[in-house]
Amino acid sequence: MPLPSDVAMLADAIALWRLPGFSGRRFQQLLELEADATPRQRLAILAQGAAGVPFKTQQAARTWLAMPERSPLWPLVETHLHWAEGPLHWLLPFHQLPQTLQHIPDPPRLLCLVGRCEAIEGPSIALVGTRQPTHAGRQLAHQFGAELGAAGFSIISGLALGVDAAAHRGALDAKAATVGVLASGVDRCYPRSHRALADQIVDTGGALLSEAPLGAPPRREMFPVRNRIVTGLALGVVVIEAAERSGSLVSARLAAEQGREVYALPGPVLQGQSAGCHQLIRQGAQLVTAPDQVVADLADWHQPHLSPPVAVDVDKRSFHTTPTAMLRPEVTMPALPEPLLQVWSCLSGTPIPADLLQSQLSLGMADLQARLMQLELEGLITAQPGGWVRS
Repeated sequence: MPLPSDVAMLADAIALWRLPGFSGRRFQQLLELEADATPRQRLAILAQGAAGVPFKTQQAARTWLAMPERSPLWPLVETHLHWAEGPLHWLLPFHQLPQTLQHIPDPPRLLCLVGRCEAIEGPSIALVGTRQPTHAGRQLAHQFGAELGAAGFSIISGLALGVDAAAHRGALDAKAATVGVLASGVDRCYPRSHRALADQIVDTGGALLSEAPLGAPPRREMFPVRNRIVTGLALGVVVIEAAERSGSLVSARLAAEQGREVYALPGPVLQGQSAGCHQLIRQGAQLVTAPDQVVADLADWHQPHLSPPVAVDVDKRSFHTTPTAMLRPEVTMPALPEPLLQVWSCLSGTPIPADLLQSQLSLGMADLQARLMQLELEGLITAQPGGWVRS
């Protein structure tokens, strides 16, 4: 029995979201080919081999277009369609995402959202920081969440322990909307101890969202990847407390690449939880000590005022990759899984842009970014103007 037209379009969007071998880089290429195409039109384009997709992607698209119910994707599609029938359950394909999120370098193809969609449609600020804040850091996260929420901003964070939770609770105490971006399926709260907090966010007009499929467990590599959504939804990112190797520094870098404002709170110079903030300030983040400074800086917020991502003018021909076998003897190889070592081996002291790495390694951009973020969290590489270098 054919699906109603609106449900059929959503089913196509889910299939497009979960196509095997269809990376974020190829989705960007597809957007460039047909910016206003429907999900079904995009599937048809992929079935013809556009955007350089592998054969398995072409075949999966063809099978779906010919007979969806016999496609291996059908059980997952059916599960998500059924879930979307629940109260406050939403599936948001790309064309329904906020404009701020559509224009980041690696936009999500679809988001699962529980709660009010309005929570992600207005002006938002992301508050991020360590899972182990000081008592003062926890208080500041709560204060910034409450006062920025009272000023009319939705508060975006990751529902994690520490700064994230304090920021969410501050917004709730101010009766403001707050949004938790999960690294697991939206139906699996992580950490489990925050189930009550998650329910309160939804019950008071906020939202939980994730680009992971329903039932997906939290995986380490998904946390830095989801950070691009935290920052992509926001006009600016405030780092409350962060150590030198904190995932919050990844969020700050992503925010800068997306053209967002980056703010950092200073702290005691001997306090480890402030070292990352001080590093950000040295690199150009705005030093703030009170929420009203952020409000004043974003007084003229409007989506057209978002700065476009900075394009670094680099002559890619000046770079070359040094194969692992040709490394000098004095270079100590770190103990890493092969996928991470493959990326690390391509880097040196000369900045190499991500798109060149992607071409050299023949990886999807989402896969490459996940590996880069893991290496950055390990303190083995850093981002500099012009690209990535070994630390």
